[in-house]
Amino acid sequence: LDRMMPNVSKNVINIALQEEEYYRHVDKLNKMLREYYNTINSLKDVEKNLLSEQLKELQSKLDEGADSHYLSSLGLNDFTASCINEIKRFNDKKNKVEEKTRNIEDIIKTMEEAKVIREFDFSNYSKKLSDDFFTLQEFLNYFDKYLHTEIEGLSDKYMRIGETMLPQIAMAIYEKNDQKLPKMRMYYYYWERRVYNALVKMIIR
Repeated sequence: LDRMMPNVSKNVINIALQEEEYYRHVDKLNKMLREYYNTINSLKDVEKNLLSEQLKELQSKLDEGADSHYLSSLGLNDFTASCINEIKRFNDKKNKVEEKTRNIEDIIKTMEEAKVIREFDFSNYSKKLSDDFFTLQEFLNYFDKYLHTEIEGLSDKYMRIGETMLPQIAMAIYEKNDQKLPKMRMYYYYWERRVYNALVKMIIR
């Protein structure tokens, strides 16, 4: 180029020589941004609220890209690598939260689908001889024993949410094994409402 056009600026020549490197950096940046948007777009609203501090840290890391970076410097490579590491760190926390969330969802689904009133085939029972009929106490026991067993099992599952799963989520995010973190107040409220709605569905179904 400099032989064909002797008056061409050295800056123009340098840019032409670095074209391949330029597109290589563009490709890296695009891959990094795709990973970022895939991560952010997969979050539910309640998870965005829970991970708000971590999201700000991640966004702050990407905001460094607003500064000028030269192809000839190590700044651009360092910026891309730093963002990728921050996205990975965020994803590690996000995946831990999602794993425990799935466990809580399973418990809530169990509550919604639970049948605490034992079924009784009255049509066949009416065909029995009178001597084979339940006494009143036997009839009550038939339902009460099943009811108490089901409620006890559901209670144990419910207790695991507050005593085990939510503290594990707190540990994954804040490295604190706590059941009453003020930062997670809205997250606790979200699951309280989910449990309440599950119990309502269980009762009316």
